[in-house]
Amino acid sequence: MRILRRTCCIAFLVASLQADGATAQLSTGIVSGTVSLPSPDGQPVMVPGVTLLLTCAGMEPRIDLSNETGQFRFADVPVGDCSIVAELQGFKSAVKALAVKPGETADVSLRLDVDALHVEVSVIGSQDTVEGSPIAARVERITASVIQTAPIASERFQDALPLIPGVVRRPDGLLNISGTRSNQSALMFNNADGTDPVTGEDAIELPIDAVSVVQVRGAAFAPEFGLSAGAVTTVETQRAGDAWHITVNDFELRPSRRAGEFRGIESWTPRFTFGGPLVKGKVNFLESVQYKYSQTRVFGLPAFERLDVIEGQLRSLTGDVSNAVTTAAAAVKQSQAAVEGVRQLEQQSIGSRRRTNK
Repeated sequence: MRILRRTCCIAFLVASLQADGATAQLSTGIVSGTVSLPSPDGQPVMVPGVTLLLTCAGMEPRIDLSNETGQFRFADVPVGDCSIVAELQGFKSAVKALAVKPGETADVSLRLDVDALHVEVSVIGSQDTVEGSPIAARVERITASVIQTAPIASERFQDALPLIPGVVRRPDGLLNISGTRSNQSALMFNNADGTDPVTGEDAIELPIDAVSVVQVRGAAFAPEFGLSAGAVTTVETQRAGDAWHITVNDFELRPSRRAGEFRGIESWTPRFTFGGPLVKGKVNFLESVQYKYSQTRVFGLPAFERLDVIEGQLRSLTGDVSNAVTTAAAAVKQSQAAVEGVRQLEQQSIGSRRRTNK
């Protein structure tokens, strides 16, 4: 009897476990399907890498990605109503509701459509009046220290202006400021007009030692710049100060060296600046002088040491030309004599014909 009871208990436990497993299997299902895109020929194009979000009641949301053929599969999905969402950047999200039945597979086909491009621009107005925020023109400055140390071609403040953004030197040497022509810009020296009224170009040259600050206005909207259609260059000169002083710059000589020998001075550009008070605290005086001596070597001309050779070649060429001229003159005389002989023969033949006719 005891053995029979034990056998019955074991059989009852096995049957209970099988029933629980069957119940668990019947309480879940499978969700699978494909994700596609529309194509011009009407045939769907399977898309890999699409993010799929499955949401069901009583279960945490599950996320999966479509494989190379656009397929996806969710196993052990609880029975009930669920929803699945397919998302891909640049496309509209596809949402579909489905019902999961126990022990069955729910097939879902999702299609993604191209999303429209949306751009949002927020414009926030200001209540400030025009008088409260006037238009400020862009002003670039070059100080005297920059002008004196900059690698410029000559000692002119105009050669340092291309260091400013927006100033470009044209192939003809003139300057274009902020896209305007050189004759559309104005030049002012301490509030004095320095523009040529005929050509519109710069009319005044100033040594760089006399320059304190150079300001370039890219757009001259102020009324005091009414004579300019483009940019304005304002030059402020140095002040003399309350004590007498003298400044000497670039005093060294640059010798000329040709063919290994020194041949005089090639260039010398000294600058002298002196000034001080005439009446202390009331009247000051400043003078800046610049001297320029330059011998520009033209490489197309012969060097000095070959002048004797060139002179000999010229004499030889002159002799050859003289001989050629003499020979040509003799040939001309001979041709003239031949022509005169032909004329005489013609006259003799004409005279003999007349006598024969008589």
